[in-house]
Amino acid sequence: MSDEPFAWSGAPAQTETFRNLLDLKPLTPLPTLQGMTSLRDYQQRGVQWLWFLHENYFGGLLCDDMGLGKTHQIMAFMVALRETKKTAKPFLVVCPTSVLSHWERKIAQHAATLRAAVHYGGQRDVDRTLDGADVVITSYGILRRDIDALADVAFAVAVFDEVQHIKNADTQAYQAAGRIDAEMKIGVSGTPLENRLDDLKSLLDLSVPGYLGSDEAFKLIYQI
Repeated sequence: MSDEPFAWSGAPAQTETFRNLLDLKPLTPLPTLQGMTSLRDYQQRGVQWLWFLHENYFGGLLCDDMGLGKTHQIMAFMVALRETKKTAKPFLVVCPTSVLSHWERKIAQHAATLRAAVHYGGQRDVDRTLDGADVVITSYGILRRDIDALADVAFAVAVFDEVQHIKNADTQAYQAAGRIDAEMKIGVSGTPLENRLDDLKSLLDLSVPGYLGSDEAFKLIYQI
């Protein structure tokens, strides 16, 4: 094996494309957002990374430390899709019940061009929630109960906040999340690894199916 650095001899445009791919940067720069309050520099980099994933038809995990503004990055990404890609399909945010109001409040404060609707409560109805909504916010419990109706909806992006709550692939909530029809799935967590490397495998299987191969291959390569 040579110790020489990798060299690319393609045309300048091809070289830039390849370099951006290696650097996990999108080919199309992240646009200036009109419908989103300002972001910190590191949050901008997080949104740029989400933009890269979307451009390359990947899902992924957004795992900044707690308190660094993962919610803001997700909101900015959704605004960017609406403003630049003219994405018409609704977005889905699934989260613990305790942060339903947090998501609704943050969208109203920082991404007011997005119309958020909370799908929760005894009188909930998926069609009524979707009427006029850009973002549907619901809990993991409701996702599990209403999966037959929610699975019939085509979402642009499905976001699973505090995704470590469904790290067990044998649970009904995890299996319901897998049934959601979305062009892109994003897991959001400050603690993607809590106990075992298997935690990360199950979360990536949800957001980027097949990326880490089979459970048997993963154990052979990474856990033995």
